[in-house]
Amino acid sequence: MPFPSTLEPSALDGSNGFRINGEANSDQSGRSVAMAGDVNGDGIGDIVIGAPGASPNGLFSGSGFVVFGTSAGFSAQFELSELDGSNGFRIDGANAYDYIGQPVGAAGDVNGDGIDDIVVGARASNYGESAGYVIFGSSGGFAARITVSDLDGSNGFRIDGESIDDEAGSAIRGAGDVNGDGIDDVIVGALRGDPNGTDSGASYVLFGTSVGFAAPFDLSAIDGSNGFRINGAETSDYSGFSVGAAGDVNGDGIDDIIIGATGADPGGSSSGASYVVFGRSGGFAAALELSALDGSNGFRINGNANEDQSGFSVSAAGDINGDGIDDVIVGAIGADSGANFGLNAAGAGYVVFGRSAGFAAELELSDLDGANGFRVAGESMNDYAGTSVAAAGDVNGDGIDDIVVGAIGVGEADGASYIVFGRSDGFSAQIDLFALTGSNGFRINGEGGSSNGISVGGGGDVNGDGVDDVIVGAHYAGTNAPRAGASYVIFGIAAPPPPPPPPPPPASGGNRPPVAGDDAFTLPWQTRLLVQGPGLLGNDIDADGHPLTVTGLMSGPAHGTLAWSADGGFIYQPNAAYVGPDGFTYQVGDGRGGFDTASVSIAVADDEKPDPIWPIDGGFGSERLSGTNQAETIRGNDGDDTITGDGGRDRLEGNAGNDSVLGQGDEDIAWGGQGNDFLDGGQGNDWVLGDRGSDTVHGGAGHDFVWGGRGDDRVFGDGGHDVLSGDRGRDTLTGGEGADRFVFKEGGGLDLVADFASADGDRIVIDTGGDGILNGIPLTSFAALLARIVDTPDGVFLSLGDPDHGITIAGIARDQLDAGDFLFL
Repeated sequence: MPFPSTLEPSALDGSNGFRINGEANSDQSGRSVAMAGDVNGDGIGDIVIGAPGASPNGLFSGSGFVVFGTSAGFSAQFELSELDGSNGFRIDGANAYDYIGQPVGAAGDVNGDGIDDIVVGARASNYGESAGYVIFGSSGGFAARITVSDLDGSNGFRIDGESIDDEAGSAIRGAGDVNGDGIDDVIVGALRGDPNGTDSGASYVLFGTSVGFAAPFDLSAIDGSNGFRINGAETSDYSGFSVGAAGDVNGDGIDDIIIGATGADPGGSSSGASYVVFGRSGGFAAALELSALDGSNGFRINGNANEDQSGFSVSAAGDINGDGIDDVIVGAIGADSGANFGLNAAGAGYVVFGRSAGFAAELELSDLDGANGFRVAGESMNDYAGTSVAAAGDVNGDGIDDIVVGAIGVGEADGASYIVFGRSDGFSAQIDLFALTGSNGFRINGEGGSSNGISVGGGGDVNGDGVDDVIVGAHYAGTNAPRAGASYVIFGIAAPPPPPPPPPPPASGGNRPPVAGDDAFTLPWQTRLLVQGPGLLGNDIDADGHPLTVTGLMSGPAHGTLAWSADGGFIYQPNAAYVGPDGFTYQVGDGRGGFDTASVSIAVADDEKPDPIWPIDGGFGSERLSGTNQAETIRGNDGDDTITGDGGRDRLEGNAGNDSVLGQGDEDIAWGGQGNDFLDGGQGNDWVLGDRGSDTVHGGAGHDFVWGGRGDDRVFGDGGHDVLSGDRGRDTLTGGEGADRFVFKEGGGLDLVADFASADGDRIVIDTGGDGILNGIPLTSFAALLARIVDTPDGVFLSLGDPDHGITIAGIARDQLDAGDFLFL
C-alpha cells in the first residue's frame, strides 16, 4: 500500500504507526525526538523522547523517555506513564529547572561495548550552566526509572559545560566516528560560549572510548587526545545552536560533523551559516577555528538573506541522491518560499550533496541548482519549514534514503512534518512541499495547535519489519492534559514487487486502446492549481472497460512546476509572477498494452497581473516615486523619499533616509529600511515593516502584519485582524479595530499595548520560539505569566527579565486578565 499525500495523526491505528502520549500538564513530551538505535540489544530499533517540562524532581526538572521497539506490534496509542523497564524506561532530571530532555538523541556506541547509547541535554542545569548526559545501552535490562544523578561512569556520565551561561548541552547529538578509531563520538553545542566574542558559540567533540569515562566529564578538560573544541567565528554567531553527525560527506571513509550558527551574517543580518567539519584519522588539535575551514578540512554553507536563520537545524541526510556519498540538510526557518510573495518566513530546508571531488571553502545556498543539492520550500507564510530536519532512512523501501522536515507554523501552529523521498534520477533545484503527492513524499498533519514538527527523527526500524520508520514530535498536543505533548511514529512501507508485464494484446482485435480527451484549466496568477483524481482521466474512455491510469508525461509545463499521480490528480504551480498560457501532455494506459496521449492547456489569468514591470529605483536625492495599478517593486534608495504603490501587489522599499512609504490598494510589502520612516499599508492584507530607526507604522485596512523593528516605534494595526510586533526598542502598539495579536519575542524591548480589548478578540502572544523560554524565563502557562504581572497606575506591567524588557498593557487590571488573553508559541 503506498503512502497517501497527507496522513492525519488520527489515522494511525497500530498497523501503520502509533501515537505516544505525554503524561501531565505542560510536560511538552515530543519537544525533542529521535530514533535511538538499539539501546537494549534485542536487535530492534528504539525511540527516545524528551519532555523538558516534566517535573519529577522539582518544577521543570524534565525527563527523557526511551520506548523499546518490538516486532510483536503496537496498539494505536502508547502511554509514557506505562513504561516499566520491560517496554522502556524514564530518565529524570535531578533538580528544578534542569529541563532535561531538551534535546535528546542517538549517540551510537560511545563506550565500545557493542550496544547503542543515547544522549539527553539539560538546557538550564546549575542555574544556567547547561549539561549533557550519555546513558549507556545495556542488554541486561533497565529499571523503570533512572535519575541523571545516578550516572556513575559505569551506566553513563554527565558532560559539564565550561562556564555559566555557555548553554553547553542545549544541543547534543551523536557525531559518528570522527577520529576513525572505530568507536562513536559525541558532539555538544554551547551556543553562548565566548571564544571569539560574546555568544560566538562553541561546539565540542568528545571521543568515544572503550576504557571508560569519569562520571562527570568537564569540557574544559578536552585536549585533542580525548576530543576537541570548535570555536565560533564572530560575536553573536551562536555557533553550536544546532549540531549533528553529517555522515561521510567527502567520501574519505571517515565520518564528518555539521554545526549551525543562526546568528552569522554571510548573506545579511542573521542569515545564518552551517559548517561541515571533516573527520580525520590523523588526530586533531585541542581547538579548531571555524574561520579556518578552507575546503580541505571542511567548509562553510552560507545563508541567503536577512533573518533566514539558516542552521536553525542541521542533520545528516543519508544518501538521498543515491550516488554512494552521504549528504547533509540545513533548516532555515526564516527563508522565503519561492512559491510565495515577499518576506513570509515560509521556511526551507536545503540539501547539500556530498562529493568526493572536494569542496570550496564556502558554498552559497543560493547556488544549489539540483546538481549540487536542492531547496525544499515551505508551503505558506509563517510555516517555519526547517524548524527541524533529519535523515529518515529509507521509508518507502526503494533502496534510497529519504529526509523529514518539520514546520511548526502550518495551520495556525498545528504544525506539519514532511517526508521527501530520495531518488537516483536527479532533483530539480527546488522541491515545493505543497507538491508532495504520496509518490514523491507525503505530509503528516498536526492537530489543534500542537506544533507538530518541533522535532523529527528517522532511520530506525521500530517494528522490526526491515523498513525504516520516522518519528515526529508535537509538544503542545493535549491528549492527556494541556501541552502534555505527543509523538507520532509512522511505519515505513516496503516497496511493492514490480508489477507483472501486461498481457500481450490479442492476436486479432480484442483489446481496443483508450481514447484520451484534452483538458483545459484557468487559474488566477500567483495561485496553484490542485486537481484531485480522477482529474485528467475524467474524460478519458476505454471501450473495453479496463481501468485507466496516467502512465507518464510526454512533455512538462514550460512556466511552472507539476506533480502528478497515476489516478489523474495533479498539482500545477506557475512560476512567480507568470501570467499567460502553459500546459503539458500526458499518456494514459489501459494495462493491456493500449495507450493514448492528451494535452492539458492551462491559462494563468491576467485579470490581476498584466505584463511584468521593471523595478522603479530612486536615485540619491529625495524623490516622489509612484506605481501603477500593477504589481511593482519600487525602491527609494538614498534620500527622504515618498513612495506610493497605487494598485497591485507591490513591494515598496524606503531604504536609507526618512521615508514615507504608502501601499495604497491590494496586498503590499512596505519596508522602511534605515531612518525614521512613516509607513502605511493601505488597503489589502499587507506586510508593513519599519526596520531600523524610530518609525510610525500603520497596517491600514485589511488583516496586516505590522512590525516596528529596531528603534522606538509607534505601531498601528488600524482596521482588520492584525498581527503587531514592536520588536526592539520602546514601542507603542495600537491594534485598532478587529481581533489583533500583539507579539513579544526574545530580545524585545519595553513596550506599551495601548488598546488591548479581550472582548474584541485581542490576544497577547508570547513567542518563545517553541522552547518555552523567553529572555531566560520559563513562560509556558498563564500561571507563570501571572506571577510576573503587577498592577500599575497605567494598567498592568508584565516583567520579561531585566528593567529593559517588559510589556505594559494599558487600561486593565491584573484581576481582569485570564488565560484566554494569552497565546504561547
